[in-house]
Amino acid sequence: MVDSAAATGGAEGVIHQADVDAFIAPTLDEAEAQGEPVIVTSHHCSGSLGDGGGLGGSTQDDALTTDEWRALLGDYPGVIMHLCAHSHTHRVEVIEPLGGHAYWEVRTASLADQPQEMRLVEVRDEDNGMLSITGIAVDYATPDDLFAEGGRARAIADYTAAWHGDGSGELDDRNVRLWIAWP
Repeated sequence: MVDSAAATGGAEGVIHQADVDAFIAPTLDEAEAQGEPVIVTSHHCSGSLGDGGGLGGSTQDDALTTDEWRALLGDYPGVIMHLCAHSHTHRVEVIEPLGGHAYWEVRTASLADQPQEMRLVEVRDEDNGMLSITGIAVDYATPDDLFAEGGRARAIADYTAAWHGDGSGELDDRNVRLWIAWP
């Protein structure tokens, strides 16, 4: 897990080079040494990263750009997926950084917005040089849970008031089976 929230304000994500040096790269190095596949998670997707200088924020000199973040993950063959959010819409895309290996970026809609779905993820070694990643968008039940029922009511109110669109995404981005080569 990578904390991409900007402690200095602003809505865009910030990943500091100091965090890469102290935690992220050593953790990825260790996983690579053990031959383990890695799912990197963060609140912000790579396209939502910046220097923190947006509205209400302060510029961070050591912030990674989108391309630098993608290149870092692409440098590690064990990284199979970046699971992220922030965009409030289900979306799946392959990221192909220059000079690195490709990996999947899987965005999951927010529980705060309609349709209030989470995503279950399963990774399986298919024993043929490939891993499969299954992602399923799942609704949750709210009976006898006043907090959950209130959240669902607010999400429906936001949706019907056109405050935010439908976070379902395209049909091909919701329930997915993805493949990636694995040595």
